[in-house]
Amino acid sequence: MKKILLTSLVALLTLPTLAQAEQLLNDANQQQTIQVKPKETIIVTLPANPSTGYMWQFQPPEDGTIKLVGNWKHTPSKKNTPGAGGETTWRLVAGQSGETTLQFFYRRPWEDASVEAVQVREYKIVINSTSSAASTPASAVKPWF
Repeated sequence: MKKILLTSLVALLTLPTLAQAEQLLNDANQQQTIQVKPKETIIVTLPANPSTGYMWQFQPPEDGTIKLVGNWKHTPSKKNTPGAGGETTWRLVAGQSGETTLQFFYRRPWEDASVEAVQVREYKIVINSTSSAASTPASAVKPWF
């Protein structure tokens, strides 16, 4: 009986370390180099206010280094005020080893890409299977979709 209890306790204590690691990116770490491992999840959250007509635009790299999982999601501000902003979030997953730069452009969706964005966010991503970067455990992140 003690052996079963001890085994169960060890399993419960190691369970959080088995969770898929996630990197959380926002305005605070833009223009930084982010180290991730293949198949690691990257969550990007940026402040946005679609009521102004502006939205973040993102196109995943075509080289397979980063893939978009599902669609972006906008979460309104907790303030129940007309015109209040919120956050737009993307869930990405690192693919093959390599380097890429994630670029997010804040512009009106009906405008041509030649129109300069009012805001730009960039994150340099290095995907390396030997990366020892500290990650936020998935158990610490609230699900958003």
